[in-house]
Amino acid sequence: MGSTAAVRLVLADASSLLRSGLRTVLGAEPDLVVVGEAGDGPAAVELVRRLTPDVLVADLALPRCDGLIRQLRRSPPAWSS
Repeated sequence: MGSTAAVRLVLADASSLLRSGLRTVLGAEPDLVVVGEAGDGPAAVELVRRLTPDVLVADLALPRCDGLIRQLRRSPPAWSS
């Protein structure tokens, strides 16, 4: 049976404790890899644009963010086109 590439995740939440817990739980899955973490909106947008993860797990009420989805739609990562 052929192997598939791991799903790449970015975690975005103001709580470093929550991000750490999610990283631990998700990192235990062999087909998931956390490639980045952000504590606020601008950092999350920058990580998504730079790392182009498969999935963004985010608190939609991140600090310093006027709407994460809106910001990513204004200047989407290459994979969303």
